[in-house]
Amino acid sequence: RSVDAFGMGTLALGVLYPDPASRPSREEAMRIIEEALRLGTEFFDAADSYGADGKDFGYVERLLYEAITRHAARSGEESERRAVVATKGGMQRINGQSNGWRPSACRPDDLYHSIRASWNALGGAEPVFLWQLHHPNEKATPLQVSLQGAKRAQDEGLVSHIGLCNVNLDQLKRARAV
Repeated sequence: RSVDAFGMGTLALGVLYPDPASRPSREEAMRIIEEALRLGTEFFDAADSYGADGKDFGYVERLLYEAITRHAARSGEESERRAVVATKGGMQRINGQSNGWRPSACRPDDLYHSIRASWNALGGAEPVFLWQLHHPNEKATPLQVSLQGAKRAQDEGLVSHIGLCNVNLDQLKRARAV
């Protein structure tokens, strides 16, 4: 499936960034996504950690699922033309910091469960279009080992494509071998 070259990132819809007063209300976030869809946006970038804090994982993914589903029902879009979501996982929120993150240990089972949670937040019916490891943590787990959790999720049909963020060329080359 191809998507339009212009997409929308969703960090600002879920994170208290740059300050706590800047996060839109849930209703306003839904209006923003719905207007983007009306304008023809068919690709959204998200992350499971785009929420107010560590207890709010999946917030933006759930918003996207609801808005995309509602838009498709209103417009009569066929499922193969619905907007798609690329999401990321593998980060932890730093307690007490609304904008603080750090890489998780990126253990394969943890990443697998993170992917399954994202799949559920995005409706749990179709594979996630693209899941990306947000930031490898090779001090804790070698990248090739981390990606076994993503590969398992792909083999089970939870994700179509696997990608990486915040990597260097050596890491990219090693990841391609998984």
